[in-house]
Amino acid sequence: MNKLPQNLQAEAGSLGIILNNNSKISQVISSLKIEDFYSTRHQFIFRTMCDLYKNDIEISVLTLSDRIGNGLKDVGGVTYLSKLLSSFMGYEDINSYIKIIKEKARLRKIIIMSYNAQKMAYSEEKTSKNIADMVEQGLYNIYTEKENKMAHISDIVEDSFKKLEDNYGKKGELLGISTGYKELNIATGGMQKGEFIIVAARPSMGKTAFGLNLIMNIVKNNGSAAVFSIEMSKFQIMQRIFSFTALIPYQNIRKASINDKEWVELAKCSSALGDKNLFIDDTSDITVSEIRAKCKALKLKYNLDVVLIDYIGLINAKAENRQQEISTITRELKNMAKDLDITVIALSQLNRAVEQRADHRPMLSDLRESGLIEQDGDVVMFLYRDEYYNMDSKDRGKLECIVAKNRNGRVGSFKMGWIPQYQRVVQLV
Repeated sequence: MNKLPQNLQAEAGSLGIILNNNSKISQVISSLKIEDFYSTRHQFIFRTMCDLYKNDIEISVLTLSDRIGNGLKDVGGVTYLSKLLSSFMGYEDINSYIKIIKEKARLRKIIIMSYNAQKMAYSEEKTSKNIADMVEQGLYNIYTEKENKMAHISDIVEDSFKKLEDNYGKKGELLGISTGYKELNIATGGMQKGEFIIVAARPSMGKTAFGLNLIMNIVKNNGSAAVFSIEMSKFQIMQRIFSFTALIPYQNIRKASINDKEWVELAKCSSALGDKNLFIDDTSDITVSEIRAKCKALKLKYNLDVVLIDYIGLINAKAENRQQEISTITRELKNMAKDLDITVIALSQLNRAVEQRADHRPMLSDLRESGLIEQDGDVVMFLYRDEYYNMDSKDRGKLECIVAKNRNGRVGSFKMGWIPQYQRVVQLV
């Protein structure tokens, strides 16, 4: 077997820096685990340093020797501990050492995980899907390990000031990506990177149509978006997009009952859509880890802006009960938005409580597993069509958007036009 990735000089250097400047150990502890060190000798020394630090004892060659005691010979004795004092060769940037040690540790974990996967595949003790899921989850865990996010205020001030300058330079323009709807832009400031947005409604209210219209507005303005459709196929998604983009009745497209004029419009629409950065995935039984991996690839290659998931209740998650499943899903989606610096929009169902009230307009308590979804969502909005419940409604042809939670903006409601034959949601004049 080839030699596992390692950098003993970086390991020794980090320990040497700690010996020379005890205050540096806090950075190492917050970023590295003991097992991230390859050398068992360095693992033992670092563990002892951590023990001294926790007990408010100065870390020196003398105190290390005393605390190690009978095991001193195994780590190279006082001679090796003294050698560590000069091992960093005057280069005192501890973060550089941490990055090298962490990278080597990650490579070792990938190698070991791959080896274990090979053993299981050869023995056929698990199915190929089980093994693939294990590898995928393992890779996800390796690259989502917590790193030290602590920063001195001087660095934060500098970065924040630069961001404020950039925003000021936009002179009142949207700070986020335009949704294509004036009132929604005013409420949210546009689709903000790092935000997790929930769009919830009862069945047949138009949440899939709204989500797709929103995504198409974004890609038409040169944004990059991905749609994860767990319930419908790619073909069914495209039927809806063709309908509201080419203004061909949805039922005509579904039944392939299209006249010559509509074929011409459909051809124009197809040509225009082919140039857009829109990606559609209709994988069923998908996990957040799979969604994240695909989004990461799109982010690197196409600078992904927005992701639409239809819908959150169909995402696969292994947990003891449904509440834990939803909690895991929403937390991971929120983390994905933040880590990949994208907007994640997840469609969600409302429970039946809304049907039992005289006023059927949704509230936060109507969300299924409401506390968990509401907690993680930066923005929670509901869709409501009064004509669904009242045939003589004065709001026929209108879709009400209720922004019930907005962590960084305003709440309230506004109305949009709803054209059901085209599955189209439009800005009211």
